[in-house]
Amino acid sequence: MLNNVARLIRPNGRGDGIDIANPTNSSAWTRLLDLYPGKFRAGLSQLRFTQPAGNDVIAYISLDPSDEFAMRLNVNLDTVPGNTIISGRGTVDAVINPETFNPTGIVSGTRYLILEDINITPLFNDPSFSGPVAWKNTDLSDFQAHANDIIAWNGSAWSIVFDSAAVTAVTYITNSYTGTQYKWSGGSWSKSYEGVYEARLWRLIL
Repeated sequence: MLNNVARLIRPNGRGDGIDIANPTNSSAWTRLLDLYPGKFRAGLSQLRFTQPAGNDVIAYISLDPSDEFAMRLNVNLDTVPGNTIISGRGTVDAVINPETFNPTGIVSGTRYLILEDINITPLFNDPSFSGPVAWKNTDLSDFQAHANDIIAWNGSAWSIVFDSAAVTAVTYITNSYTGTQYKWSGGSWSKSYEGVYEARLWRLIL
């Protein structure tokens, strides 16, 4: 499941780097649904995806008229995992690349999940070092954070509210700008309920 589209992957298509454009790696949903004639109801039938905690993420399904390998999903957001509260919030305002993003006009409390390092360099404590203006505090001091951290602005300075190097517990946050939820399980963030599901972890409710 990716980007609210589900595809049936053949056993030979399993593993990293699945080429879903190769028809030999996928099966058409119509072949499966034809085994249950007259039972599929677009927008009412469901796909359910079992999560590690044992709960199901529920999606209402419809066929893609232009791609027989694609099942469109309308995910019931009440069934996705709850956000982890980090210093009073379970959301970030955006997921950004700090190398290209300039945080102008922000208000106190703004939070970002960053995809690249900010001022991670051996020269950081050198008196001659001066980092990018975009990530300076109001006193012109430099701020430092690692990729995958969550950072917050308090009106005059940046701080780290989620230290990716220190947190190993499963963590869920939602990008309030897009509504997308992300999961941290150590090492990287991923969309919380998207990915490859073995046959035993999903089922059709027609």
